[in-house]
Formats: sequence, C-alpha cells, structure tokens
Amino acid sequence: MGLLENKFIIVTGAAQGIGFSAAESILNEKANVLICDVDRVALEIAEKKLSKFSENVIFSEIDIRSENSINQALDKVKSWNHIDGLVNNAAILDINNVETIAVVPTILRRGAKWFASLGREKNTGTKIFCISGNVNNPCNVEEEMSIPLKELIEVHAGGVIGGWDNLQAVIPGGSSMPLIPKDRCETLKMDFDACVEEKSGLGTAGIVVINKDQDIIKCMARIARFYKHESCGQCTPCREGSGWMWRMLERMAKGDATKDEVDMLGDVTTQIAGHTICAFGEGSSWPQFGPNCSEKK
Repeated sequence: MGLLENKFIIVTGAAQGIGFSAAESILNEKANVLICDVDRVALEIAEKKLSKFSENVIFSEIDIRSENSINQALDKVKSWNHIDGLVNNAAILDINNVETIAVVPTILRRGAKWFASLGREKNTGTKIFCISGNVNNPCNVEEEMSIPLKELIEVHAGGVIGGWDNLQAVIPGGSSMPLIPKDRCETLKMDFDACVEEKSGLGTAGIVVINKDQDIIKCMARIARFYKHESCGQCTPCREGSGWMWRMLERMAKGDATKDEVDMLGDVTTQIAGHTICAFGEGSSWPQFGPNCSEKK
C-alpha cells in the first residue's frame, strides 16, 4: 500500500492550473480528495477531466478560508462511506504557487518529519534559489534551507566572477531586499531568520551577486528606476518618493550630489515604508537601507 492510499486530502484552488496538477498527482496515489475552488466553471471542467477518479474525488465550490465553508464541505464528505473515520484527520493543501506544488508530492511520499529535518529550527525544508548577477553560472536550484550563501554560490553558480575576494555585496532575496556586504556574506546562512539578523530578508530567494567591477551606486539607481516605473501611483509616498530616490541616486552615481542628499535619501525611504496601501512602498525603499551612497565620495 502506498503512503497516500486511502488517505483523505483537501486540496484548495485545485480546479485549474498547478492546483489541478497537484490534485491529479495525489489521486494517482490512490488517495481520496476533496477539490475546492470558487470557480464553478473550472470545477465543472476539472470534474470531466478527472472522471476516471469519480469514486475517490468530490468537488465543492467553496472558499476554504471560511470556517463555515470548510464545515459544509466536510459534512458533504461524510456521506462518502468508504472514508468514514478519515475526515477528522484530513490534510489540507492550500495550493498557491509553483514552489509549493513542486515539493508537495515528495513531502507526502517521504513524510513531514523528513521535510522538517532539513534546515534549522523555524527555517526548515527546502527553498528554490535563483542566483544571478556576477557569477559564472547563473542558475535556479532547490537546496536545503540554511545552506551557507558562500557554498550556494560556489557549488551551484560556479563562484563569483573574479573569485570570492572580488565580491562586493549580495542582494539575498530579490531587488526589494537590502544589500548585504561581503564581510557579512562569509558566514551568512540562507534562511529567513539569518537574513533578518543582517537587517535584510530572504524574500523570494532571488540572489543577486554584485562584484567589485560594478559601481554599487549605479546598481542601486537602476533598481530605483525600476520601482519608479512600476509604481501604480495610487499612494503619494510611493508615487513621489520613488521618483525622488531615483533622481538622487542618479545624481550620486554621476558625482553631482551633495552630502546632504545622503541623509535626504534616508529620510525619503522612511516616508515611504509603512505609509502605502500595499507592500510596494517597502519594496521600493528597503534596498536603500543596506550599504548605500554614504560610501560614495
């Protein structure tokens, strides 16, 4: 008997896309599945596609985030005689991204204890890291949480162009995270808590490696330009502040800024972060919180 055979699993958002693929994989393991989705048309299509599993799958148009909806779905499932007694031990999979889907089958086959044994406490499991920038072999790689940054770059990305000593700084979690300078990258573990301790964040685990051949201020100005362009303009702090940051960083990169603008840049970032409707404000201002233009003479 397989690990999932005769188990009862609730899969949310599973009538289409990656959620549907996960549900189909689980059904192939002979599990009993309740597929939940708020899209009635998608549910009808999924029901046709999964007709061969009719004895092991039930479809329900509910929002699993609602406690009442969950209870209604479970009441419906209790009429499913062959899984009597399994409902109280149901596993719920909230399907929301490709990374989740990619690891679910392995967790179900090998068990939660195995997955939780990877990494360190409160930072367990695996993570898909995207390594780009000044490395010899840019790549996407799934690795154990808490892996040292240096090992991740040297083993999977072929090392820093010019060697580790040519490293200047690293963005650990996508362009919205503050830079971490080389001296702190030596011992940095790639997990949530370790990055927070360095006043940055793991974020999307999009690692951008910046070597000493790059002008760090120009790099920051390029990032600021991106966020200025992408701001929707609804919130004044973000709409105006993203432009201010970009223009100041451009002046700094050209050597035209005054020393007062270094402090001004810090002031602008604090006026944006925490003052917008969505997290884009933080995303645009946080990069400036790392090593920045104060080093530019």
